[in-house]
Amino acid sequence: MTASAPSRKRTAYQFVVPNSELAPKTGRDLIATLLAITGHPSLIDAARLCVSEVITHSYLHTPTARLHVDVSVRPGHVSVAVRDDEWPERPASVSYGVKLDEGRGRGFLLLSRLSAEWGVVTWPAAEEECVHKRVWFTLDEAASAA
Repeated sequence: MTASAPSRKRTAYQFVVPNSELAPKTGRDLIATLLAITGHPSLIDAARLCVSEVITHSYLHTPTARLHVDVSVRPGHVSVAVRDDEWPERPASVSYGVKLDEGRGRGFLLLSRLSAEWGVVTWPAAEEECVHKRVWFTLDEAASAA
């Protein structure tokens, strides 16, 4: 009888981190550990940078108490989504007109360069004048190797 390797399938993980100055580091450490133990070491650096940018954006621009980090791991791919509990108003549309000599505003530019795909989804909250926002990105091992 020969033992075969277990088939790798899609596995989902969920984390909740407090929206504080420690949130970006917490997110970086969580994603790095998860990718290391699930066999995606080549994606760790890009994932750490992307998740840090998305969490920092939420920390700077929303009063939400918690950030929800959803990670989907499958062979060759990792998808990450960060969801805010609430925004006091609809977020402004994303601008790609970033000046490289500015100190801020490069987070979405980094996402577009490091990820295979990314996006922002908003939907109404129960409270009037509030919306939920989810920023997601997908990393691809084949694309990152190129």
